[in-house]
Amino acid sequence: MTATNHAITAANLALATKQWWILPLALLSHFLLDMLPHYGEPSPEARGARFKTVLAADTVTLFLLAWLVFMTAGQYLWLVLIAMFLGMIPDVVWFYRVYRERKEGELPMKNPITHFHAHIQWGERSWGWVLEIIWFAVMLFMYASLVVAAQV
Repeated sequence: MTATNHAITAANLALATKQWWILPLALLSHFLLDMLPHYGEPSPEARGARFKTVLAADTVTLFLLAWLVFMTAGQYLWLVLIAMFLGMIPDVVWFYRVYRERKEGELPMKNPITHFHAHIQWGERSWGWVLEIIWFAVMLFMYASLVVAAQV
């Protein structure tokens, strides 16, 4: 899943519960989402223009989501921001891994968490961006509903 989808899902968990105990579940939600079919290229060699376009769109959307959260989360701002961060953080390791693979060639999956994380992403497909957009639309609607409910 894209960082934006991980973040908005975790934000919804935080707003739905309004409790700090949800933070470990925000982290766990990352792995659960990665088990669903989603966008991804089959190999590092296939990460061309489309991958860069999706990455750029995800970055812009993530910043817009952060702005939306700052404007609407109210007293739950820090809870939502931390949940969003935890929802995205497992993907940070991939930046380092891709960097090392480009320098040294393909690396073995020595770390059991990285191995697990790679294994559960069976559903990565180049056409998965369609599913990502649908997921985002549903999560955005849910976020708006939770914000309205919190203000009533």
